[in-house]
Amino acid sequence: MAAWSNAGDIVTFSGPNAIAINSQDNVYVTEFGGYRAQKFTPAGVLLTQWVGSGADPGAVQTPDQNSD
Repeated sequence: MAAWSNAGDIVTFSGPNAIAINSQDNVYVTEFGGYRAQKFTPAGVLLTQWVGSGADPGAVQTPDQNSD
């Protein structure tokens, strides 16, 4: 079995809530706790991330957990 993210990077998540895979097999992970979305290669190498809460460009909005 091959290791995911074996490039020496340690990846941690704070309340991951969704995972998506695009047509190039890149993996996207969003988090409630870290107000972050991250994009990884199929091998687990971090390509980019968007951090921070709010509505500004590049920021992540956390869905309201109390909404209907």
